Amino acid sequence: MHIGNIDCTRDNGTMKTEKMHVAERARKFRGEALTNLHQFITLDNLHENYEELNKYSSAGIDGKDWFTYGMDRIKRFPKLLSEFKAGVYKVPPIRRVYIFKFIVIGHKLVRYL
Repeated sequence: MHIGNIDCTRDNGTMKTEKMHVAERARKFRGEALTNLHQFITLDNLHENYEELNKYSSAGIDGKDWFTYGMDRIKRFPKLLSEFKAGVYKVPPIRRVYIFKFIVIGHKLVRYL
């Protein structure tokens, strides 16, 4: 069933979205990698999730922020989806920032942000 821009299925009389299916699998197989999520990831899903990201977060290691990345997303998303479904997509590296916390004079703890 399709409601607006959300695909739903009936399960015991309740409506479930793709996000609910993925969350349910993650809870059911806690601690395990979910390897068969291809059926839930669509172009509409990518666009919807992109819109839900924080528009004002800092730029990534590639220097692109939400607005810059969004200018090319119509071209990027089909390629991203095909690479993901083919199993060849590689996540870009992340930038690590270290936070120094001083607990006791002379001792410091370091943790990732």
